[in-house]
Amino acid sequence: MTRTRALELAAVKGALDTADAVPLPPETGPITVVEVRYGTRYSGSLGLADPTALDTSQRWQATVSGRAITIAWNVMPSDDDGTIPTGARYTVIAHVLETTCREPRFAAQLLLTAGQPAGKDGSTDGAALVSSLPARPIPDPTSTLVIPLVQWHNGWTTVLHVAHRGTVSCALSVALRDGRGELEWNDSRTLAPSEVWHLDLRELALPSGFLGSAWIRSSCGALASADRIKPSHRLALSAPAVEASGGPSELLLPIVYAAHSGWNTGIALTNLAASPVTVDLVYSDPSGAPVRTERHTLAPMAQEIVYRPDLPPTPGVLADPNAPIPALATLQVRATGPVGVLADTVKYTSAGGRAFTLPVDRPVPGGTSLLLPLVLSAPPSDVTGLAVANASSLPAPATVELWPLGAASPLRFSLALPGRGLGIVYLPEQLRSLTRFSGTALAWSNAGSLAAAGMQVNETIAGDGAAGTPLVPGWVPPVLGIQLLPTWDGLASTPQPDVALAAAGLPGTPLLVEVVADTAVLGTDQSCSASTPLVFSGTGTVQSPLWLCAVTPGVPSTFTVRLWWDRGATPGSLDPGDELVSEELVHLPG
Repeated sequence: MTRTRALELAAVKGALDTADAVPLPPETGPITVVEVRYGTRYSGSLGLADPTALDTSQRWQATVSGRAITIAWNVMPSDDDGTIPTGARYTVIAHVLETTCREPRFAAQLLLTAGQPAGKDGSTDGAALVSSLPARPIPDPTSTLVIPLVQWHNGWTTVLHVAHRGTVSCALSVALRDGRGELEWNDSRTLAPSEVWHLDLRELALPSGFLGSAWIRSSCGALASADRIKPSHRLALSAPAVEASGGPSELLLPIVYAAHSGWNTGIALTNLAASPVTVDLVYSDPSGAPVRTERHTLAPMAQEIVYRPDLPPTPGVLADPNAPIPALATLQVRATGPVGVLADTVKYTSAGGRAFTLPVDRPVPGGTSLLLPLVLSAPPSDVTGLAVANASSLPAPATVELWPLGAASPLRFSLALPGRGLGIVYLPEQLRSLTRFSGTALAWSNAGSLAAAGMQVNETIAGDGAAGTPLVPGWVPPVLGIQLLPTWDGLASTPQPDVALAAAGLPGTPLLVEVVADTAVLGTDQSCSASTPLVFSGTGTVQSPLWLCAVTPGVPSTFTVRLWWDRGATPGSLDPGDELVSEELVHLPG
């Protein structure tokens, strides 16, 4: 989004009829208008159309070269720059052209296979084991990292991976705590840059049947993850560490399985604080109706495991929305302090089993997209299901896009998510006409707040052919651009507009742009037949040119622009239900 920003710079007046060079900050964009101000004098400007022209008062000329603006006071014999004393400070205002973007994001996952590498399109045919590790934002270097569940228990073992990401050697410590939060093992090591420390719990002095959490501390930056393996059933799970930051937690697990085609979910709740926390769990069926509520109180750094194969059957969410199916649910987690939550979903078979794990995250607000780097559909081998859940009590019409690799347009699906509800996009069900699909997924809603996860399962693998990956936040809410046009002349006397307004959000986002007069009045046409205040509406994007109609003499010319999310009861007009996204006071050349 293009915009023009007023940048004030301090200048010092040189001798009579000389030129003053004013340095520009690094990475300053193109200069479109230059103003000089000394008290109430010299408030003329050098306009956009001819950057070498004299200012409107015929006193000076500005040129931009290299990293400086030069103000020349000797281009006209009638200039009166002597009224600025030599050595006096004055102000140069540069109107800078910038580009502002919705913050770009990307999603990444590490697809781990044993026996055979994954194919170039992510297919897992021929592998013996599969798990997935989602890429996470780099944590604060001083944060304590916690893996909410590690175990040497019931046939499972765990291998921790702790990596140093700094540029100099760094001391790190690892502590293992049992379910009560009591310290069972600890050690420290100094790691070189990029070195990884691997700890296999089978090789540590731990009590039999250990089940607990891992805590990693450093002052110079660490990354951590854990692989959990159950050799007897050829199961494999991989999970990243979470930051033990303070404050209450509101998390959403988009999907919980209870006797669903043999799948069941267990949830590990770990207190990340040094004081007790109360955790409320609310399970809801796909229609949003609560089916179970629980309250747990966790001691400092303690852990509790809940296993949920006992949820009641729920309405269908695929081909027949009225048919009862084995239980699928969403889980809302509300805690009085920081908690780490990990959800393991396992299916045991006569030959072994399938398993995947999902770290439970905060839902993202409406207008923020969710990204998944890999979705596959190649029945009867790799298939992917997407679960999209709404944490809000209000309905959230959601969109899911599937982007084939190398394609310029997506396949698009709509989900009418009720409040607290769940929607499923199961690729073999929705893509019946395609024998094979490989690509990425994008999900969003302009209302509610969402969390989503992708589950990839290959039933042809004799071992564990399942992997789960949470979708991560992508594009954020709409942005606003306000630009002085090259035809700007400070008057409404020409047929060309002076200012351009624009706003952009995700497709379908209802937007309002409000323009309010301060010391400058703007209109929608040369005759100013409609002038500020003005409101413009649009879906996804809003664009409007404006003319400068009038200014207040002797004071800086300004007006205010507000970008609203049009969520109120009256679409296309401002009302109390609309949400303010951003507000900007615009300074015009003067």
